[in-house]
Amino acid sequence: MGYDNLAHMKTLNELKQEQKRIKEQIKNIGPVIEGSIAKNGWHCKNKNCKCNTKGELHRSTILCWRQDGKSYAKHIPKALHHEVRQWIENRKRMKALIKEMAAIQREIFYLLRDEAKKK
Repeated sequence: MGYDNLAHMKTLNELKQEQKRIKEQIKNIGPVIEGSIAKNGWHCKNKNCKCNTKGELHRSTILCWRQDGKSYAKHIPKALHHEVRQWIENRKRMKALIKEMAAIQREIFYLLRDEAKKK
């Protein structure tokens, strides 16, 4: 929502209070990690294994991400599944809060700009 469409313009003090609230939420988020979780399957080298005799693939959970133009995928041990999911959710929450903070800062900019124009 742009500045021109705001039905109720907040005061500078109200906006700074919102920023303070968001900063506190960001501070309490916890660990973050970039990426997504995927499942993969593969055939092993054991010719007598069910993956080669019955076509039942071995399954694992992996963390996938892109870095410097390259894709990466690393196995996530079962003991870490919940924790890694939480880290990914934390990152999503942080991104949303940063977006909210940027929108508030834009409103602050509009207020300060209008004040500067009056001088």
